[in-house]
Amino acid sequence: MASVRKIETEAGGVRWRVRVFVGQDPETRKRTYMTRTFKLKKSADAEATRLEHRKDMGALTAPSKEPLSRYLTRWLDNVKEGRIRARTLHDYRGMVGRYIEKPPEGAPPIGAIRLDRLTPAAFEALYAFLWKEAKLSPRSVQYLHSVLRQALGHAVRTGALPRNPTDAVKPPRQALEGGTPVKAMRAMNREQATRFLKAAAGDEYAALWHVLLLGGLRPGEAFGLTWPDADLEAGKLHVNHSLTRRGLEGWKLVEPKTARARRVVVLPELATRALRAHRVAQAERRLLLGAEYVDHSFVFASTFGAPLDLANVYRRFKGILEAAELGTWAEPETEDGKRTVRGAFRLYDLRHSCATFLLLAGENPKVVAERLGHSTIVLTMDTYSHVLPSMQEASADKLEAMFGGG
Repeated sequence: MASVRKIETEAGGVRWRVRVFVGQDPETRKRTYMTRTFKLKKSADAEATRLEHRKDMGALTAPSKEPLSRYLTRWLDNVKEGRIRARTLHDYRGMVGRYIEKPPEGAPPIGAIRLDRLTPAAFEALYAFLWKEAKLSPRSVQYLHSVLRQALGHAVRTGALPRNPTDAVKPPRQALEGGTPVKAMRAMNREQATRFLKAAAGDEYAALWHVLLLGGLRPGEAFGLTWPDADLEAGKLHVNHSLTRRGLEGWKLVEPKTARARRVVVLPELATRALRAHRVAQAERRLLLGAEYVDHSFVFASTFGAPLDLANVYRRFKGILEAAELGTWAEPETEDGKRTVRGAFRLYDLRHSCATFLLLAGENPKVVAERLGHSTIVLTMDTYSHVLPSMQEASADKLEAMFGGG
């Protein structure tokens, strides 16, 4: 039963304290109680009745006193492991380790705060530090926020917290002036894409560049293609897997994250021709190397048949960008005066370029979403909102042609 006790304050006033037993701590085995204090006995009696009713319904638990960092580790081990991809779990652990368990010097030590004492202000302070002082990109802060919101949402559902303190927090969305540039999407224009394909014509992986630019596949999806996935007579690729690598775990093929990511991509004849030539060259190399070639049936493989490594592919990609004279961009100088020079485009930007070309050509956004394997058309339109103004202008021109001049 919930008890109501009269408490005398130091100032000589009176308060009424409600106390109800909610169970035992699973680790310490100590009895735990929930307490509430009121000025009026009537309010205390009403709260006692409410809490007792919730206890009878099995809906009453005491807020957890577990430190945030320990809770997050337990959540990852017991709740997320086995339910999300190994790569995603690795990323979650990395975010928690870098910014919660062992945060950068000067960052708010939020990992040591008990769950029942977490406030929106604590998360706002952490995000502000990571953004302003640690120069973390808004996208990285938003990713951390997403992980924390998931974890504390689980705490609410299991009764460890009455509410999720991250629900009231909005992470930064804009890059700081002079800070680390946001990895914004970049898309080639038609002239740049033509120069890129011309420069890539003699490259060993010319077919890969065609598939990424004209097929719109994610790099991991292209790396995971096997020859049974390629119907070169019909000019189609069946995207059934993605290649991932994680440290000592090595490489493996994983299922697409969503049902829509498993799809069939129809290639233009230009890309299909490149794939046919690539298959012939690969077969000749396999015959020449004999037993030295380890055949995993990958469409795109290393010289000896192993799956492609992203770092090696990116080096070749930068070389083609330089040959095509597509320029570079540099990050701001660090304290030691060094600048990091990068390619004007990232490997993933070939996919962005494909989507942009199609939208500008007037292709139905739903068709573009299906080609990219997006879960919803909303995601496609949000990602490529920069194309919308041009599409709107084209729509206005069509309406003018239909109704103008009359």
